[in-house]
Amino acid sequence: MQSKLKLLEQRIAKFEVENAKLKTEKAEIKARNAEFLKQVMEKNAKRDVKNTELKSKVRKLEARLAILKQGVTEVTG
Repeated sequence: MQSKLKLLEQRIAKFEVENAKLKTEKAEIKARNAEFLKQVMEKNAKRDVKNTELKSKVRKLEARLAILKQGVTEVTG
């Protein structure tokens, strides 16, 4: 009975060490994920700004095109 108890205590100690390692690994993964999320959010913000700029440029070009088409229609009439 004593040897069985000793064996169980050893297994518990082994599992506690393994658990501590897994907790450390989990914390490292969470930190990497947080950094990755931050980078993704920054990249998305830059993309959104660029997207807004391009949409504005498209609207201006569409307005210019409409004016040019109107001028061509008046000339060819």
